[in-house]
Amino acid sequence: MTKDEVLARLQVLARLERPVWLDEELRHLGFERTDDRGWITNWTNAGRDPGEVSLAYERRLDDTTGALVMLPSYDAVEPGIYPGFPVNLRLGRFGTLDDVRFRLSSAEDEWAYASAFTVIRPGARARASVRRDLDLLETVIENLDAVRAHAGRRLPLGHDQSAGP
Repeated sequence: MTKDEVLARLQVLARLERPVWLDEELRHLGFERTDDRGWITNWTNAGRDPGEVSLAYERRLDDTTGALVMLPSYDAVEPGIYPGFPVNLRLGRFGTLDDVRFRLSSAEDEWAYASAFTVIRPGARARASVRRDLDLLETVIENLDAVRAHAGRRLPLGHDQSAGP
C-alpha cells in the first residue's frame, strides 16, 4: 500500500474504533507515532512533533453515527461518551484531494467536537487555529443552530447505547 493510499484510508479510519493492525501498517509505511492519548494518536513521516496526521477513534452507535469515548485512564479528559452529530459516519460521503478519493466525516461533526473541546478537555486553552477551522466549517454547514445545540453533549460511561444517544 502506498503512502497516498494509507492517508486516504486514514480518513475513513480516523472515525472508527481503533483497528489493531493500524500502528503496524503506519510504521511499515514510514510513519512514526509522536503521541498516543488513547482516544487520539499523532503520526509523522516528516519528523514533525506532534505530527501532521491525527487520528481520533470513535465507537459506532449505529450504521451511520459514532461517538468519542473518553475512558478514565485517558489523561486530561472528562470521562464519558460524546455522541457524534447524527450521520457523521455515513459511508457515502467522499472528498477528493490531489486525485485521491477518500471518505469524510461530516463538517457538522468536526465543528461540534472542535467547539466542545474545552468540555472534553477541561482547562484546554482556546486556540486561534481552532477558531479559524470553525469559521471555515461554518461556511459549509447548513443548520449551524442544530450543530450548536449538539456540541458538548456527554453521556456517562456505561450508557445503554442501543437506546440511542
